[in-house]
Amino acid sequence: MRNKINKPIEGTETKGKSISEEEFIDLTRNNVFGVIDLWASKESQLEYQRNVPIAQVSDELFCQWEDYYFPASDDFIQIFNPTELKLLSEFDETLNAIADITPKNLPLIDEFIETEEWKTMNKKAIEIKKKLNTVGNKL
Repeated sequence: MRNKINKPIEGTETKGKSISEEEFIDLTRNNVFGVIDLWASKESQLEYQRNVPIAQVSDELFCQWEDYYFPASDDFIQIFNPTELKLLSEFDETLNAIADITPKNLPLIDEFIETEEWKTMNKKAIEIKKKLNTVGNKL
């Protein structure tokens, strides 16, 4: 995961081409929590569609999670505490179950938000977000 964003390797840092360990951790946490935050907000999803009309937000919700959630990575495991990892895994399980029952060609977000699948994910995201907030995260 680190190499995907040009994490510095000791002795090979090139100015402007890598990020610090702290920046890497912040970026990873912000990306993962950001996807949960987006799933938790119908308004943010609709705004995202308005602001980026070429995006297919329904698909993006699933794809972004796949882009940022790497539970088998040593780096990922070190970035999140055990409680966070458990909650992220719970969210991932629900997302995968929903992904398995949704059509390959999802409807646009304004239609998708009316489905039971979206409602299940939205409810799970809100639940996970609240639990994460109780362990000290700012979502």
